[in-house]
Parts: sequence; C-alpha cells; structure tokens
Amino acid sequence: MDIKKNCDDWMIYVYKEWLDGLARKEHDSYLRESTKNMIERMKKAAHLKKTEEAWNLLERLKRLNEGFDSEARIEKYKYEKPESYMECALTAYELGDLRDALELFHIAIGHFPNSAYKAICYWMAGCVQWQLPSRSESAVLSWERSLQVMSDFSSEKLDYVNGLAEKEIKDNCNKAIKDMRGAINKATRDGYPYMPPPESTDTKNKHASSAYSARLKFLPYFGAIPAGDPAVVDNHPDMVDVDSLEIEGCSYKIYGIRKEREVRMKPSSRYFLAKADGHSMNVAQPVNIEDKDYVLLHNTQEAQNNDIVAAVVFDPTGLETATLKRYKVEYGRQFLKFESDREEREIPMLERDYIQGVVVAILKPIDD
Repeated sequence: MDIKKNCDDWMIYVYKEWLDGLARKEHDSYLRESTKNMIERMKKAAHLKKTEEAWNLLERLKRLNEGFDSEARIEKYKYEKPESYMECALTAYELGDLRDALELFHIAIGHFPNSAYKAICYWMAGCVQWQLPSRSESAVLSWERSLQVMSDFSSEKLDYVNGLAEKEIKDNCNKAIKDMRGAINKATRDGYPYMPPPESTDTKNKHASSAYSARLKFLPYFGAIPAGDPAVVDNHPDMVDVDSLEIEGCSYKIYGIRKEREVRMKPSSRYFLAKADGHSMNVAQPVNIEDKDYVLLHNTQEAQNNDIVAAVVFDPTGLETATLKRYKVEYGRQFLKFESDREEREIPMLERDYIQGVVVAILKPIDD
C-alpha cells in the first residue's frame, strides 16, 4: 500500500480525464491569458524544482485572486478566482505542502457553483486528506461530496457547448461517476485509496500524455572549436537535446517517466535501451508501456519504491530471466508488479534477484 503514490496518480488522472476531458469541455477555462501565463510560470518552476520561485509566484497569484471579485460581473471571468486557487492548490501539493494545498482547495470549493469544477476540487481535496494524519473520514466525506455534486451536475439540462452535445457531456459525467463510486467503495472497504482505474487502451498512446513529453539531454556541447588558431575552451558546456530519436528507420517520441520536461543523461552514468516485449505494463502510469515501445534505462542496481525497472529474476531451475515491471517495497517485502489490463500479478523478489536498470524515459513510435 502506497497512499501517496495512489493519491499522486489520482491527481494526474483527475486533471487529465475530468478537468481537461470534461469540465473545460463543458465550459472553457475562466482564466484570462495573463493569469494563465502566471500559472504556467508557477507550474514550470515547480516542475523544475525551483521551489522559491514557485512559491513566490503562488503568493503573487493569491494576492491577484483577491482582485478578481470585481470581475465577477463579466461572465467569461466569473469563476476565475476559484479556478486560479485550484491551480495554486495543485502547485502547493506538488511542492509538498499538504495543509496549504487543502486550504486552497477549500477556497476554490467555496467559490465554485455546483459544477464539474467543484466536484473535481472536492475529489482533489480528498486526495490531500487521505495523506494527513487521522483524516480518512474527512477524505471519504470529500469524495462523497464530489460524487454528489457530479451526480447533480449530470442531471441538469446542458446546452450544446464547445463542440460537445449534451449526451457526450453526460456520458463523460457518468464515466467519472462510475470511477468515483468504485474508488469510494474500495477505499471504505480496505481503509485506503487505491490507484485510479486504467484508461481505455483502444487509442494508441493515449497514456502518453503530452504533459510528459520531454527532451532528452545528452552529450556535452562545448560550441564551436576553432580549426585554426587555438581559442579559450568553454568550461560550462550545454547539453545536446532532442525530442525524438530514430531507431532502425522508425521515429520515436520521448516521454519522461516523471513530470520533468528534460531527461538528463549524466555523463558519469551509463544508460541502455531495451525494447518492450509484451503487454504486462500497458496501463502503467503516468505513461503506459506498450509492446514494441522502447525504454531508456539508467544502468543501476539501486531502485526506489515505485520505480519501473528492468530486473533479473531466477526461475526455479536457476535460469536468469529478465522482466520490466514496477518495483515495490511494502513492509520489508520486495516484489515486481504487473500493471496490465490483461493480468494482475506480483513476482516476489528473492535473495538472488536483482535490479538491472531503472526506466527514465519511454520512446513511443510516431504515427505517420
């Protein structure tokens, strides 16, 4: 059981499937361009671990939010304040301040009407509460409120908006409601939140969210070198970077396994590519790994809980076998976990078994 990892996955899932896939399709973002720009700077600073800069921008946005009340009479900006607070809450969560994140989500909840936006904020607040001491009852209550708001919203008469007919919006709502009910049932039965449901894999690369597309930085680049007279050497090189690679005549796009926009290959470390063979990780999050995708691995025997790894496992006859799986450590037990829509299974790691590499990026074929 890894409550934080499951809640992190829920945050990603809710943002992509319910916020971008439902709320912002039913109604465009309420944010004006200037606010969006500041939010993007804040989120980028958080992703790049520029903590001080991210907090500074968050505080500036909070001050700016208080001035949005005067704009409430303008329909397109009517709920700019709560949407901005919601984005600030997500950044506070990413920066590790759960209590500040919860406070900001509650402010957003207080200003949103009963809508998909409000339901989403309740659900995200619940994800925060699951991680706070003795807050499981509050988390369940937030999730139940989210379900109720989404159910009420789904039953309302909706107009044809943003290219989506009422039926399409309601279908999306019903899918979210089904996800919510399943999550609440599991959480109250076992006492902790499970990871979100796997998305449909009917669409190729659906899990390869553009939020995780990354540039691979490798090979120190010292700039031009004179072919004539010697010149001063640049001791602070840049790194060559690419966002796609060609392997055996096919082009592959690069996706980072974490939220970073840049995957840096350290000159002092070794890396290797491996081609995925099979479907045992085809619903892995945040980016699925399909048959024939390539994975870029850091050549190391040291892995952290929840890393995706290449592992060497000895079969009963003593033969070495290799596998690509999620590495888990729970209550002192190490095991490798399938993340597939076809099979749920774990492989216990025994004393002889070992990690061969940790996945740092996934390469997916670019459709022609």
